[in-house]
Amino acid sequence: MKRFVAAMTLLLAGALQPGWSSTEPRYKNPFDVAVSPDGSTLLVACSGSDSVVLLSTGQGTILGEIEVGDFPTAVRFAQGGAQALVT
Repeated sequence: MKRFVAAMTLLLAGALQPGWSSTEPRYKNPFDVAVSPDGSTLLVACSGSDSVVLLSTGQGTILGEIEVGDFPTAVRFAQGGAQALVT
């Protein structure tokens, strides 16, 4: 639960994208989360931004964001954790 709360805090802190004015927020709308097998990475499927956000659980930082297509609703790590599946 602590990881989920940390992820939501990071996502809310990054809700405004560079270049956007404060009156035009881009909400990510987190829909699903997955923790890597080693616990070091958290993936968050964001239906509002059509992306998956990668978070470092140890550093508490956003590692990146990948555009994945319309309205992702589920994310899971594949066996071994080297790949992830998004639907």
